[in-house]
Amino acid sequence: MRAQVSRGHLSTGASGLLLRSTSVEAGYPDPNSIPGNDITAVYRLRTIDANLLLIQASGGLEVVALKFSPDQALGLSLNARFGLVQAPEEAAGFNGKLLLDFPQYLTWRYGARATRKSQKTLGVAVGAGYRWAYFFLPFNSPSVMLEGVYANKHHDWFLRLSADTRKMQFYNDYSSEGLVPALSLQQISVAVGRSF
Repeated sequence: MRAQVSRGHLSTGASGLLLRSTSVEAGYPDPNSIPGNDITAVYRLRTIDANLLLIQASGGLEVVALKFSPDQALGLSLNARFGLVQAPEEAAGFNGKLLLDFPQYLTWRYGARATRKSQKTLGVAVGAGYRWAYFFLPFNSPSVMLEGVYANKHHDWFLRLSADTRKMQFYNDYSSEGLVPALSLQQISVAVGRSF
């Protein structure tokens, strides 16, 4: 088994960042308080469900770890992405935030882009791995990807779909409520790129 760098790549794309946020709203008077006495403040939890748009750019390396033939190989896909979040009005506090993203996959490739010696015009890859990210806080998740490849004489073009397999959950601990989900994040991405 001999590892070799098969391809570097650059890509651009968009992601949907599925967000659920629960926060404490400012207090308001307790409707059961007695007039003329001190007004007791009551707080309530507000939940926002939003699909955030994330515009991304990415670079990476495809490393061939085990070659079965010129058209079939196992390898690693090592990636780094950055993106800018565009949030709807109900989630305005998340708008304009930068997200750094490091999805890494163990891949199986067939056809174009499997190895440098492949003569195929079309190819496919599937991968499973893990994604580390930093939004305004770090989060991570298992991730899977599916890729279609078109190769011409000079470059390999690809379309990659990737998705977290579970939501990353964060909790707040309230004295009256216990652990309350505060934030959950799950990312689904599509990217178009070119190998070099």
